[in-house]
Formats: sequence, structure tokens, C-alpha cells
Amino acid sequence: MQRQSNIELLRIISILMIVIHHVLVHGIYNAVNNRTLHFIDSFVIYGVNIFLLISGYFTINLKWKSVINLFWICSFWKLFHLFYETYIVKVPHSFFEWIAKPLAIPFSSGGWFVDIYILLLLLSPVLNMALTRMNKKELSLTILLISIFNIVYCWGLGRENNTSGYSLYHFVYMYCIGFYLKSSSFSYKYPYFGIVICSIFTFILYLVLGGRAFSYNSPFVIIGAICIFTALNKLNIQSRIINITAQSVLSIYLLSDGGVFAKNIYQLYNEIIKTSANTFAGSLKITGIVLGMCIFAILLDRIRIIIFKKGIYPCLEYISYKYYNKIYHK
Repeated sequence: MQRQSNIELLRIISILMIVIHHVLVHGIYNAVNNRTLHFIDSFVIYGVNIFLLISGYFTINLKWKSVINLFWICSFWKLFHLFYETYIVKVPHSFFEWIAKPLAIPFSSGGWFVDIYILLLLLSPVLNMALTRMNKKELSLTILLISIFNIVYCWGLGRENNTSGYSLYHFVYMYCIGFYLKSSSFSYKYPYFGIVICSIFTFILYLVLGGRAFSYNSPFVIIGAICIFTALNKLNIQSRIINITAQSVLSIYLLSDGGVFAKNIYQLYNEIIKTSANTFAGSLKITGIVLGMCIFAILLDRIRIIIFKKGIYPCLEYISYKYYNKIYHK
């Protein structure tokens, strides 16, 4: 089936938002923690929620090939970080670590997001079965009840351990909303206006509540993500370049936010801002580094994709075929 380039573009935008958010939070904030940066952050905080909306909109079709591919992506970039730490920055790693760490998926894969997303992946068959059996009224009521728990109780009152949305039930919540957007053909009439309003209110909330304003289960972060999703979902574009680039969005994330490599990059951002003549000049340098890192991840990821398509997947198919014949065709 041909990929929809508007949705693939949305994947690219979501990962760029995540990368920029991490640059601000882990890098620049440490050097220049001012309101301008938080205002910028209020326009890019939507990345994670957008990614989850896409998953729910199309629903996750759990197949062993997709599971193996996800594990291979995480293992590939774990090997890259081990190589960087061992041979570039001279951090010693034992032979056991070279074997154990790439195979430790999902226990230590690519940070909190990948760990929880793997759980969502495994839970998806049950979720899909439950969601498809609901009519529109039942689905609306379900989302309303989860909204009360996730937004009012957890984020608003600060109860439970989901005050910021770093949890499986927030992932399930956004997945359900994505499914609702598909089944009800829901769309905002003025999504771009909604994006601006949500970002402004997020910034105002930051001035009042501090960092809680940037929680993934904040109502404005959720609504803003829906606005961005519906805005790009209306586009009718088809681009091979966009489709190819979108295959590597997870790899961009795993490169930019993992191990000693990420710590060194964030420290570099910090030093650039401190030593640059002005913030604008420093921002241009950081933008160049981020774009270069994204291009590097995409190019290196082509090698990963080739290894999977030409090596790993055919071998697994052969093994599964032999196993099937041995069991069912004795």
C-alpha cells in the first residue's frame, strides 16, 4: 500500500519537534534559561502526542516483522552508541556489554518513549478489538472518562504518577483519540488558529505553573497536537523523498537522545550558546548541527534498512518457514 505523504510529513515534523524540544531542555536551557526559549518550546512540545495520534489513526497492525524491525532499529543504534563510546570517546565496554545491551530490548532500548511504545505495540491487538466494537457514542464516552482521569485527576490535581504524561495510559489515551479522529472524520475548522492559541496558552500556563505547562497530558498540548494532525491530514501531497525520509524518524530520535553521544551533543549546544557573540548566531550554529545530525542519521539508517531487508528478514522468513513445515507437515 502506498504511503500517504502528508502523514509521513507529519511524522517528520513530529520528530523534529521532539529533537528541538530536547535541544532546548537538555542543552540551551542550561546556558540561557529565558522566557523566549520557553515561548519557542510551547510551539514544539506536540511531537510525542502527534506520533501517538498517527498510531491510533491508522491503528497498529501487530506483525512479527514489525516487532523484529523495531527491535533491530533499537539494537542498531545501541551498537552505534557503543561504537562511539568505545572508539571515539574511549569509554571502555566489556564484550558482554556489546552482546547484552543490543539484545536488552525492551528493557533498555531507546529511553522512556520507546520502552512505553513497545508496551503499546504489544497491547494494540486488544485495544483495536475493543475500539472497533464500540459505536461512536460509546467511544466518545470512553475518551471523556479517560480524559477526566488523565487530564483533570493526573495533570490538574497532580495525582498518581502520570502528572506529565510519561506513562502507558497516556499513550493508550492518545491512541484512542487518534482512532476516534479516523472513525468520526473529526476535524477542526481552523486548525492553524488552534495551534497558535494552544501554544500561547501553554506559554501563559508556564508563567503560572512552571514546567507542568509542558506536560504531554496538558489539555493545551493535547488539543494543539490534534490541531496539527488535522491540519496536515487535509493536505493532498505525494512525495517519494518525504516517504523515504519518514522511514528514519525513529533513528533520528535514537541517535540524538541516547548514551554519551547525546550528553556530548547537549554539552556542545550549551558551550555554543555561552561562547557565541549573540543568541541568534549561536542558534544558527545549533540549527546546522541538528540538520547535519538528522542527515547523518538518515544516511546511516539506509545501511540498517538494507541489512534488515537483505539479511535479517530473509533469514527469519526461512527459519519460520522451516519451523512451520516441521510442525504442520510431518
